[in-house]
Amino acid sequence: AALIHARILDAALAEFLAHGFGAASIEGIARTARVNKDTIYRQFGTKEQLYRDSVQRAQAAMGSTLGADLFADARDLASTLDGVMRHLHRTFTQPEARRLVSMTVTQAALFPDLAADARLSTREFLQPLATYLQRQRDEGALEFDDADEAAHLLATVALGGVRFLFESTLSGSELDRFVQSRLAVLLRGWNHHLPASQSRARK
Repeated sequence: AALIHARILDAALAEFLAHGFGAASIEGIARTARVNKDTIYRQFGTKEQLYRDSVQRAQAAMGSTLGADLFADARDLASTLDGVMRHLHRTFTQPEARRLVSMTVTQAALFPDLAADARLSTREFLQPLATYLQRQRDEGALEFDDADEAAHLLATVALGGVRFLFESTLSGSELDRFVQSRLAVLLRGWNHHLPASQSRARK
């Protein structure tokens, strides 16, 4: 039963991403999942609930939070943020991730609960970054008003704003230039400088 349930959700997500909520059909989902329509209605009740469940499952699969390993080299702020930006870019510029975000935005009026869930999950996903940035601010390495907003800004910059919805994932030297140039702007804006203890240690 669990396998069939997962197969239906996989088929539903593919159908919704390909055609949108309005044009997607239960018939098409049933055909792809190799089940009959009655099975889908029995498990999910309505097309709307199937959409909600498939989108929420896909959002959860993108990752719950940023991993602690990204912040392991706490002494080197620039390298740490460089790694975080690369991770964010690779995670959210994959084709399915872009389509999922785009669909969530375009269907926000019909499914405001999913849009609200996406905002909350984004905040939770970025919480380790916000905590790291707050610690850097407390130690005098950065200057900004709000750590949550700073984390959100870094994520937005890492994706190139809304450009990530339309452009392919960068790699190699292109990604190097993209990340390094944008990180430099962020660090200047946050008035990055070494705390006194680290400055003395490097002399």
